[in-house]
Amino acid sequence: MTFPFPSVVANSSSHVATWQTNAQANPTGNNGGWNGYTHRERILAAGLSNGGGSKVRVTLKAGSSAGFTIDSCYIGAGASVGDTYDFETTPTQLLFNGGNAGVTVTTGNSILSDEITYTVDASKNLIVSMHFSATSAVGIDTGATNWNGYSKAAVSEAGTVNVSGYSAGGGNVSYGLAKVESFV
Repeated sequence: MTFPFPSVVANSSSHVATWQTNAQANPTGNNGGWNGYTHRERILAAGLSNGGGSKVRVTLKAGSSAGFTIDSCYIGAGASVGDTYDFETTPTQLLFNGGNAGVTVTTGNSILSDEITYTVDASKNLIVSMHFSATSAVGIDTGATNWNGYSKAAVSEAGTVNVSGYSAGGGNVSYGLAKVESFV
């Protein structure tokens, strides 16, 4: 059976499952110079509008002056102790274009990750971490309430649980992360 909207699926129990937005930013500005950096975007629990679901996907947005290339991207709950950008436990890898760890997004465009098995816990901070492997620019939103960006040069630590030495990019800002959605 074909449905006219790809985000709505009926299952055998007559329940309609849909993609719900957990958090959303509007990264329309431009922020370059990310080659070799690991970036961690923290969304505070207060900024998560929904939780639950069995799957998750994210939308990443390139900058208006250049695109970006990442070689890895992860999602997980934020640690309740330690650095504010640490994962609580081993994060879940996000994949793109049918199972690829890395992806290139051209200037001004967005990419939707593959859906992966993951449940968003809206009572905990959420971390999305990515490593940029080429000269890159991301979209930036400086009005993303309850979002914080952290970065570190010359390291590939996207999937590392406990890290140190990251610089804060400021509060209420999203660097390249446009949306987190879960399937419920």
